[in-house]
Amino acid sequence: MKRSLTMLAAALLLATPAVAGGSLTLEDAWARPNLPNRPAAAYVTIRNTGDVDDAVIAVSSAAFDRAELHTVVKDGDVMRMTPLDRLPVPAGGKAMLKPGHHHAMLFDAAEPLEVGATFPLTLTFETAGEVTTQVSVRRRAPEGNGHGGHDME
Repeated sequence: MKRSLTMLAAALLLATPAVAGGSLTLEDAWARPNLPNRPAAAYVTIRNTGDVDDAVIAVSSAAFDRAELHTVVKDGDVMRMTPLDRLPVPAGGKAMLKPGHHHAMLFDAAEPLEVGATFPLTLTFETAGEVTTQVSVRRRAPEGNGHGGHDME
């Protein structure tokens, strides 16, 4: 019974979005399993229900030695990842970290990411400060994050 309650508490924690300053929420945080000695990427939807614009200016995670905010840009016929200094989150709007676009690039994992695992991800905002959420490692994007739950393998 104790294990069941612990599992229920963990599931509720993952289902509850993190809130900062009453107006920012982080939803559907997820990452794919990573290959040994390879960087990982994390994705999340950021909603701003307030009336003040904000922006993500940094990312970090205790599960990785280094984390950076990245975007994907087209350079001729080649898609390249490049660091992103800030990601605007407009008042009354949202911003997304999603595959093939903006994302949190995570380097030197303490342990390989396996399906079912979780790890903390902290986003630092210009106005709201730090907001931490739990990232779920999965093979498929969660429903509602702009990818319709399609396989990402």
